[in-house]
Amino acid sequence: MGGAMSDGSESRSVLRRYFPEISSFRSGQETAIDRSVAGKNTLCLMPTGGGKSLVYQTAGIRRGGTTLVLSPLVALMGEQAQRLNARAGITASCLSDLSGPPLYNSLRDFDFTHGPNFILTSPERLSSSGYLEYALRRNKSAISLVVVDEAHCVSQWGHTFRPAYRAIPRCLDAIFGRDEWPPVLCLTATLNPRDRAEIVSEFRIAPEDVITTPSMLRENLVLRCEELTDEPAKKVRLAEILAQHRGEKVLVYVHRKEGEYGTAQMSAHFGSLGIECAYYDADLKDTEKDAALAGFHSGAVKVMFATNAFGMGIDISDIRVVVHYLLPESIEQYYQEVGRAGRDGRPACGFLLFSETNKKVRRDLIRRSVVKRSEIERMFETKLTLREGQTLRTIDPFVDIVEDKGERSTWYALQLAGVVQVLAKGPTNIQCFAPASRGFAGDLERYLEAGSRAGLMNTVARKLALPVPRIIDDLWRFFHEGGAKLVSAPSQGNYFTTPAVPPVAVFDEIERDLAVKLNSRLDGFERLVEMIGAGEDPTDRIRAHLGILPGS
Repeated sequence: MGGAMSDGSESRSVLRRYFPEISSFRSGQETAIDRSVAGKNTLCLMPTGGGKSLVYQTAGIRRGGTTLVLSPLVALMGEQAQRLNARAGITASCLSDLSGPPLYNSLRDFDFTHGPNFILTSPERLSSSGYLEYALRRNKSAISLVVVDEAHCVSQWGHTFRPAYRAIPRCLDAIFGRDEWPPVLCLTATLNPRDRAEIVSEFRIAPEDVITTPSMLRENLVLRCEELTDEPAKKVRLAEILAQHRGEKVLVYVHRKEGEYGTAQMSAHFGSLGIECAYYDADLKDTEKDAALAGFHSGAVKVMFATNAFGMGIDISDIRVVVHYLLPESIEQYYQEVGRAGRDGRPACGFLLFSETNKKVRRDLIRRSVVKRSEIERMFETKLTLREGQTLRTIDPFVDIVEDKGERSTWYALQLAGVVQVLAKGPTNIQCFAPASRGFAGDLERYLEAGSRAGLMNTVARKLALPVPRIIDDLWRFFHEGGAKLVSAPSQGNYFTTPAVPPVAVFDEIERDLAVKLNSRLDGFERLVEMIGAGEDPTDRIRAHLGILPGS
């Protein structure tokens, strides 16, 4: 692996060779790269659009071998993989672009050793896919860097929490061993002190390896906060803003999908006034999202009404105005979203429009978003408790877990607490495999015959008196070494065990923890309310909250 060079000359050599369109590094980038190349677990905070991808790509190239990139941004991962593959000497595979047998074949055939190579995938896939874990473990000596992009999603304290992020350290332990991780590079735009403490602890990052770039809030952004009497007054003010900035790209965060002030209705209303509008929210089909984004990219659409589904990973550099039509949850959320304006460095502005009623609405939304104890107990009883005669139970995290009922958070929380113990990850039906060579035919055919016509994994295990984890490990080995082929996509079965008696003490602890987290989020919102109530230009207060020195 490469070693750090104090003068950064090796990083600049990589820049000239692989990224000739970029003349120089920005402040902080080389420091973060050198720390990672030197084998240090590193946290790098850099503004939205500030060049985080260049940091991990340069560090990965210098480290050699394979860089594993974990990100929630499916569309952006695909774009980054395409751009990397276009550069001579680099191979990149975005697993989120693949499904079924092609996904497994691509991972099996991936050349981990002869880098620089990049594998891009989501934390959800890392924590759920048995074959991904197996392939990474088989090639662990060639994995030279792990990148955790949008690392603020790790923290349970914020609105952007993605539960699978909390499982990343445990996944790394399973792949590499507790004390044998490759260096980990965490990247994000902003963190409050509690988020930072959690990430530093989870990923074993020393204080001196937290890198904060000096220009976290871009100087080209002008921010305004305006309190109005009610929703009709806000709508009138929004019309004035759109008239003042007619012909420019404007992103309006309404944070609601339905109703008079939701994405679709607002887009229809202002579209009827002759403004080129579109809307973007989680309920749109992927093709509809792509069409809306394409129009906004090209300029055919001037005003985009969106929920926070329009967020991380959407990179449109020439947005001139961001309007918040409903209060965000925290200063961090506001910073992330208003930072979508002016990424091209030209003057841009952000307007935060709110009324007294909006404060109550946001507080209610925060309270409703927290998982209830009753929901945790219900999921344990219906989906996680072993039935009479069972030693293992199976769940498909992508099919059997309902996101909006708090089940995904519960699934990971109970694993972290040791209540749910996942013993194997693999297919529930072995008929997705067929022999590919005579060398393994006997072993695989023995399993296939034991499965009889239905091919159920539990039937195979019972007939052959073998543990399910042993069978699954054999099947992945047969496939990885070329003795088996896939004739259909394996299910994402997670085989687990739980206590026979509900773990009341654990439920009590989770309930207390949830109450603390709820209060923390409410406190974060109150800090935002205090900030916007102290004057119309919140720039200096945002800087103070984020620990940014004025004029830096």
